[in-house]
Amino acid sequence: MVDSINIHFFTEHLDERKYTDAILEYLFGHIRKKELYEYAVEFNKWTINIFPTRLSDYDFGQVNNNGRLNTNIPHGVTNKNTKTADIWVSDKNGVYAMLQNFVTISHELAHLVLVVFFPTARSQYRHDDKSYGKKGSMGNFSTTEVHDREKEWKDWKRYVTIFRWNFLGRNIGRIRLPCLELRDLCDNPESASASFYQ
Repeated sequence: MVDSINIHFFTEHLDERKYTDAILEYLFGHIRKKELYEYAVEFNKWTINIFPTRLSDYDFGQVNNNGRLNTNIPHGVTNKNTKTADIWVSDKNGVYAMLQNFVTISHELAHLVLVVFFPTARSQYRHDDKSYGKKGSMGNFSTTEVHDREKEWKDWKRYVTIFRWNFLGRNIGRIRLPCLELRDLCDNPESASASFYQ
């Protein structure tokens, strides 16, 4: 039996259908060839947990000067050992909140995608990281590449498009959500791996 990706919402106001559509579109949008099916199977072994920021740990990541995080800031962590992505977002309904939240969600999903495609790859940071990585230092490719591409946002931005539905189930328009482009790496993982430090 094939596993199915688990997406759990611990929020009160998010439109779970829209968020689920966007998450699945982003993840499985990296599988554009039948030869990449094994990666789709691997995606299905993961669990994605969406929490409201009010439930986040005040000491999460020790990312700023006093080692404390404002709990209103969307953030997340991807753990390849437990195959989980825990993401804290603003628990507000509406398109504008979704646009803001999806930047954080897609950031964590980008880590997940690269962990699945390149689990042991390592590379050098091209830029100073917002937390610990420094330009030229080595790190896991799934971290360095996501954080470097985030710094190079204008070169690596793409959009995921999902549909909005009314209460009768009719399509009433689209939502374009910004996210990080990784398909250039995932389309040919063998040739991409050759350029990393293994």
